[in-house]
Amino acid sequence: MFDKNEILEIFQSKKFILYSSISVLTVKLLGDFLLSYFFGTVSFEDNLLWKLVTTALLGVFGFSYLNEILKNRLVKYKNKFLQKYPDDLLKLTIYYFIGIVLSYFISNMEHLLKSSEYPFFNLIQVFGWYYVLGAFWVITFFIKWVDDLKNKRTKSFKIIFLSVFIIIGLNVFVVNVLNYYLDFSIMKDVFDVFIILGFIVVGFSAFILPFDKNWMLIYNTEQKHKIQLWSFLFTITVFTTYILLSNNSGAKNSIDWIFPNVSHLIVYPTFVLTLFTLRVFFVSFSRNKQKYLDFQREKFDFLSKINNLISESINSEKSMIIRDAMEIIIPTFHINYAWVENYNTSFAITFEYNMNEKFIHDIRTDDSFRDKVFELNRIAYFASDNELLEYFTTQKFSGSLIVIPVFERKNRVSTIFLGKMMDFGFKNDEFEMLNTFSTNYRLALENSILVKDSLQKQRYEFELQIAKGIQNIIIPQQIADIPNYSIAGISIPAHELGGDYYDLVYLKGDRPTLLIADVSGKSINAALYLSQLKGIVMSISKYVETPLEFVKELNNLLHLYTEKHIFITLSAITLENNKGLIKYVRAGHSPLLVKNKNEINEYTPQGIALGVTSKALFDRNCCEVEIQLQKGDICFTFTDGFDELRNANNLEFGKEKICNLLLNSEPKKAQDLIDVSMAEIVKFVNGNMFHDDLTLLSLIYTGENE
Repeated sequence: MFDKNEILEIFQSKKFILYSSISVLTVKLLGDFLLSYFFGTVSFEDNLLWKLVTTALLGVFGFSYLNEILKNRLVKYKNKFLQKYPDDLLKLTIYYFIGIVLSYFISNMEHLLKSSEYPFFNLIQVFGWYYVLGAFWVITFFIKWVDDLKNKRTKSFKIIFLSVFIIIGLNVFVVNVLNYYLDFSIMKDVFDVFIILGFIVVGFSAFILPFDKNWMLIYNTEQKHKIQLWSFLFTITVFTTYILLSNNSGAKNSIDWIFPNVSHLIVYPTFVLTLFTLRVFFVSFSRNKQKYLDFQREKFDFLSKINNLISESINSEKSMIIRDAMEIIIPTFHINYAWVENYNTSFAITFEYNMNEKFIHDIRTDDSFRDKVFELNRIAYFASDNELLEYFTTQKFSGSLIVIPVFERKNRVSTIFLGKMMDFGFKNDEFEMLNTFSTNYRLALENSILVKDSLQKQRYEFELQIAKGIQNIIIPQQIADIPNYSIAGISIPAHELGGDYYDLVYLKGDRPTLLIADVSGKSINAALYLSQLKGIVMSISKYVETPLEFVKELNNLLHLYTEKHIFITLSAITLENNKGLIKYVRAGHSPLLVKNKNEINEYTPQGIALGVTSKALFDRNCCEVEIQLQKGDICFTFTDGFDELRNANNLEFGKEKICNLLLNSEPKKAQDLIDVSMAEIVKFVNGNMFHDDLTLLSLIYTGENE
């Protein structure tokens, strides 16, 4: 007996869908060829039913396969519109440009095929599928843009957009067929009027959709110039495609050979995208520099307050932490109502703001609502009444709601609810800031737990436990693999807590960047400032493109929001591509050593420690160097706890010994170099305690996939 689930799994597999698509396309092309060859079928109508059946089958399989390919990528896209939009414009511009070139190629090919004694002109529909499947790809991206850039017009626009698309589809596949066989000319005229009105309404809606200029605040001047350029080029290519598809062009003919007038389904999203990107182009020229500065100041003032709360929370009760956090959040984000649920022993509401007794009673007694809340394991944003009703299936709420689950270790201990009375009340940047808060709040709770667990232990054991909790969150236990590179690092605190840090972050455009830093001071204070550094790094990394911009922005914020006696040395290494090109910036940190065969090159570009000087002075004294690595080259950097390491005889390890270590090592992987270095360190100190934190970071350009 066949297993039902196994059969369903086969039919849902990408391989089956792909093979089915290829098979149906082959049958369709062969059928069109034979019909034309044997029966002289040169018009669409003569084989209309054949085209309807084969096009429907091919459309189902083709779109299913493309949907499987895009599905996982677009799930990851959620809440990343501000970072992804410029890159998406470039991809779609390339797609439409290829379509324009292809249209002229098809026009020339048509004349040759029609002059042949065989009906090969049917084959031009193969090119038509490029436009049809590409349009599906474009629409999917566009809907994701609309979903991510939520505002009060989002829901109505999606309904109108999809409704008009369905009307066009019915007109093409149903009304035109009925009109041919049954002479439904009146119905066709009615549908044509609806479609024209639909184009006008959707076009106007698409043009005003990105009307709110505030979403542009996230971009600096350079980024806005990039958006202006790609928006302009994209608008030109999309509009050119629209003109081609509206006239008797190669592109239009190749699509309509698939099925009569199916090009209308491609013209529609092309028309809408033209107006949407044209509006974005105009919005990008809005002069809102002061608003941008105000936004950045508000954002980092919030992060600074949250980080200060974390640093002061070690001896605080949870109720005190949440109360202080909510007192920061409510005025910052103009929250209309909020509450916090606690599940430690039994259900309890430990904080409430603008809540009435009936509402509190309802949420206490609604088990289905509670189950839905527990299904959420990460921060969630419900932007409107409909989204709330769709998920919670209850009319308790109105407006928009953000739900923040809180975990201690792996246990769900509470949930934070933040609400506004209007739909789409939270902007994208506000959501990101609250996401950062949820991470930092978890850290605060971990600190609080570790303190309570350590009250009956010695001071050394107490701080050691805190160190493990903090540094497991801040410092990666393992660095993700990057093609053609091997990366490894280690950080060892001298005492209970350390101020050293290394990490792998991604700058705008997904540029992998290695960081190594040393915070002045020792123990808890250094570790807490390290926590603040981590928060700021994560909040700005996705908005800057180069390590130089990143370090400058980092200094500017640290200078504003850290104590004057605190400074941080840092190095940033950006992997520009998979061919060994890196960019290096140094802010008062130890040098970068690069081993090329039997030679050691030392890079010490100009740079001042972070948080010490003003933006103007720091920017003048900070520069970036570009290094082209060869296959097998080794980059090695460290904090001063390595070269200044001393043994029992008070002898310093020194930079010369580090260079000799590199020259005498032939590591295959970056971790091998870390292991050799640690063995030398253990041998050198011979049981002597470390007097400073020690961090090592190694990078090998393997060039494996060249």
